[in-house]
Amino acid sequence: MTYLKSIGAGLLMAIATSGAALPHANYTASSPSANATLRKPPHEVSVVVTQQVETAFSRIEVLDAKGKRVDKNNTRVTGKRSKLVVDLKPLGPGTYTVRWFAASVDTHRTNGSFKFKVAP
Repeated sequence: MTYLKSIGAGLLMAIATSGAALPHANYTASSPSANATLRKPPHEVSVVVTQQVETAFSRIEVLDAKGKRVDKNNTRVTGKRSKLVVDLKPLGPGTYTVRWFAASVDTHRTNGSFKFKVAP
């Protein structure tokens, strides 16, 4: 019985610690930052993730309050292939939602969203 408990404890430890090594491309930073209120509208949005990403399967979308895309649909990957950048159309005052989608080089997919505001 003690032997089975040892095996069980070992399996639990392996499962608990293996999560830290999973190569998912998780959000670490953005520009503008999440929930920022800006005096001037940005010309681009960038999202930095923890892993290198596959350009063909990673993108950023920026939506206005009505759900209309206001980005130029030209996401590119820069830096060490872990920074996504998209250019924006001219923005007016309002709240914008950024949705990002990233596929790490080993095909794990992650996504997320955040908002920022442009002050009147």
